[in-house]
Amino acid sequence: MIRGRDLELGRDADTGGQTKYVVELAKALAKQPNVRRVDLVTRRIIDSEVGADYAELVEPLAENAQIVRIEVGPEAYICKEELWDHLDSFADNLLTWLHQQPRLPDILHSHYADAGYVGVHLSHWTGLPLIHTGHSLGRDKCRRLLANGRQPESACARATFSRLVSRPEVTLAYVSGRHRELVEDAIREYELPLPDWVIGDVGTTIYQVRTGEWRHWSEWEQDIANDWRGLTAKYLRPLFADLSSLRLQDEAKQNRHKLSYYLPLLTNIDTLQREMLWRLETQKVAANLIYSVDEATSMGLLDVLPAHATKLHALEFLMQHQGFDYANTVFAGGSGNDLPVLASMIQSVLVANADDDVVEQAKTQAQKQGSMAAFYLAQGSFLGMNGNYSAGILEGFAHYHPDTRVWMEQNHEQ
Repeated sequence: MIRGRDLELGRDADTGGQTKYVVELAKALAKQPNVRRVDLVTRRIIDSEVGADYAELVEPLAENAQIVRIEVGPEAYICKEELWDHLDSFADNLLTWLHQQPRLPDILHSHYADAGYVGVHLSHWTGLPLIHTGHSLGRDKCRRLLANGRQPESACARATFSRLVSRPEVTLAYVSGRHRELVEDAIREYELPLPDWVIGDVGTTIYQVRTGEWRHWSEWEQDIANDWRGLTAKYLRPLFADLSSLRLQDEAKQNRHKLSYYLPLLTNIDTLQREMLWRLETQKVAANLIYSVDEATSMGLLDVLPAHATKLHALEFLMQHQGFDYANTVFAGGSGNDLPVLASMIQSVLVANADDDVVEQAKTQAQKQGSMAAFYLAQGSFLGMNGNYSAGILEGFAHYHPDTRVWMEQNHEQ
């Protein structure tokens, strides 16, 4: 979220000091005698929850500088993590806009990993030189992205996956940290098969999906509600209202059993968590505090969840109530949030496009828990594919259920 005046610094994790820096940089460049024009490019946002400024297609910054907003993805505001799925479309739409201008720019300058990914594409397509500023703690991530880009998807992998899960004996569940609307957006954008179940919101919600209808699975909500004695996240907010280091995340990231905060990286997280847990215990509330770092914006993230509301427990709950066991369940993942499941006794696949640190952590945790027999790291080469994304899922599924390999080989090229 960026605009030319009254910058909302600290509004959320996406409006840190980097927004002010980029605006001031654009204005300073525009003052240089050898600079004809500066375009500061961002995404257009049409959302009643934020200012109307973010919906303006063009916003003047100076006599020869302006903010240009490109339409891509949903109209509403989404955080940067959720924007990743739309970066390819953003690059395409920005290229179209550039070719509508009287002339191409002389230089492209990107900031942070997201823009770096788009900038690499534009530089390749146009031949324009690219300057990238990684900023702060996101520099290693930016370096990897600029060197490799997002990992490629094997042709036909998604189609083969869709045919596999359409078989009558297969039950498909998506397990995601995202809320329902974003899961539905991903299903539509990537033309994914409709699942039978969705575990979302970092394990705090389970949906049953039938003929396109999504139903909250009340059995799961009743189960985790016991941890909080039937209380909701909104009821718990006043418990922490006096803790100045905590700032509520926007409402789209909250739900009945998920209370999410931003906090500065300099916060003494151990002391803060002890204080929060003590307050929860005085209310006889059993909770987990999940802390992580958003490296791109150098901000801390803290989720307060019911003690049993995790991806692993949600998956085990679903297995138990639907009659599945370890032998006929396969989980596939690729991020740090998937580690508890990847290291469990559930047959798991870590796709080849996972970061190296996730691979090492998954191996270490699986070895520690004695579950290496239930852990598989996709290598690629299966059916001539690279093991990334759905190709890795297929490879892992064939590893655990070799009887499906012949069927996959016969159907892969169809």
